Amino acid sequence: MDTKSLHERIEFRGILSDWLRIFLEKLRRELKLKNIGKTEALANSIKGELLRNGGDISAVLAKFSMYGRFVDMGVGNGVKAYERKSNSADRTAAKRYGANVTYSSRKPKRWINKRKMAEVYRLSEILAESVLSELTADKMLGVLDDIDFHM
Repeated sequence: MDTKSLHERIEFRGILSDWLRIFLEKLRRELKLKNIGKTEALANSIKGELLRNGGDISAVLAKFSMYGRFVDMGVGNGVKAYERKSNSADRTAAKRYGANVTYSSRKPKRWINKRKMAEVYRLSEILAESVLSELTADKMLGVLDDIDFHM
């Protein structure tokens, strides 16, 4: 193994670990902005991991409690499965007829999808910049020699 490839692998790991750290911070900030999680349990459950396969990084994982998906989709909120039907009836009665009944309002608090996709796109930009910085004129000439322009 030559030192240049070792240096490139170390730099690549550094880029990914820095991106993951920033991504996790932004997820936690998103929870605070949307006022989600009074107990901070969801924010504390956010963890990241770089999976390695034979020394190379094969995947970047961001993990959080399943509850976070429920909040994002607007389901749950303490309503048990057998109460769903009565909750729906109570909501309909309150909205249509002005009945004085209580129901659990479940509205989605979108906190994960937009943030996740924005950061994934940013990671692809960072990696593209990293790859492009490695391409020199000599390497590009070698690539262009292999391409058949006469189709």
